[in-house]
Amino acid sequence: MQELGDLLREARSEKGMSLEEVENLTKIRKRYLQAIEEGDYKVLPGPFYVRAFVKSYAEAVGLDSEQVLRMYRNAIPVPETKSQPEGYPGKRRRKNINTEKWSKVTSTFVFLCFMVVIVAVIYYYWWNHQGSRSEFDENIPITQSEDYSSIGDDQVKEPSPVIEQKQTTPPTPPEPEPKPEPVLAKVGTENGTDIYVLKNADKIFVRMESENANCWYAVYDGGMKEGKQIDTGTIKAGESKNYEFESVGHFHLGYAKTIKLTVNGIEFKPSEYQGKFHVRIELEQPSA
Repeated sequence: MQELGDLLREARSEKGMSLEEVENLTKIRKRYLQAIEEGDYKVLPGPFYVRAFVKSYAEAVGLDSEQVLRMYRNAIPVPETKSQPEGYPGKRRRKNINTEKWSKVTSTFVFLCFMVVIVAVIYYYWWNHQGSRSEFDENIPITQSEDYSSIGDDQVKEPSPVIEQKQTTPPTPPEPEPKPEPVLAKVGTENGTDIYVLKNADKIFVRMESENANCWYAVYDGGMKEGKQIDTGTIKAGESKNYEFESVGHFHLGYAKTIKLTVNGIEFKPSEYQGKFHVRIELEQPSA
């Protein structure tokens, strides 16, 4: 059990990270992290949390969490699973069969009642129509003639002239001006963080890709200090992740050389440094 704790402690030391920094990244209490390093899993809330905490700890210090869990699967407690009592599925199956049987009977009965009502309504309207038609035929003579001889020539109205209306074509609305393309520019460096400003955009859309190596990362929405952390972990070679920010996005990278960022369609490499690196992207606010 102590070998797993030693591995995590050595990886943390190589990263130059304290238990407090790991606590901030993983949101796991410091005393639980210390218990994992010492192999004292009884301090943790339960067996289920041991695997989850070890996985988060390994990712935070740049280790392959899945490989760590496979290597030390015998040392990590396995949560107990409760077996379902025998006979329960059978009872539930019989109950479902009875419910389906009554549903079919009820549906058939309702359908038959509906058909009877439809037939009765059709017959009622047919019977009334036949009676009214016979009365109409008896009261109206077969032929009728009209005498138009009493109408004079002066009473015959000439047809009114037809006035043609010209169709008017509505004016074509002016085409909207094309929206300017987004522009990304580096404006400086502050406290070891490269600062970029994005212009001609409503939001910040960032695609982070790892080209040829694994890299630990942490992403903050609104800034590292004034904002909140929205994602952290290890991105593997060939993988990519997408993020959206309203005004500010901050990226803390463990191995910056392998990372490529695409901001609103603009692709660039933040740094060739083989270590920790910080990048802050701000959205230019429109002038009042």
